[in-house]
Amino acid sequence: MSLKKVMILSCVSLGLLVSQANASSIKVGIATEAYPPFSVPNAEGNYTGWEIDIANAICEQAKLDCEIVRLSPHLGTVLSLL
Repeated sequence: MSLKKVMILSCVSLGLLVSQANASSIKVGIATEAYPPFSVPNAEGNYTGWEIDIANAICEQAKLDCEIVRLSPHLGTVLSLL
């Protein structure tokens, strides 16, 4: 996946984060495919990486309760059309 597509996905995810600011828990979606250094699953199935760090930092600064969720693996197919 190109950097442009990853950045678009990140911006969309963060845009959804901001639009859900009044919700009790905000869900931040990430692609299920591993894209180091942006998002990489560890042995427990939790994701780490740049996207996760940025989302967590934004949530912490905004004092929001955020939950990292995995998006459908078919999202890659949609992004390939961009």
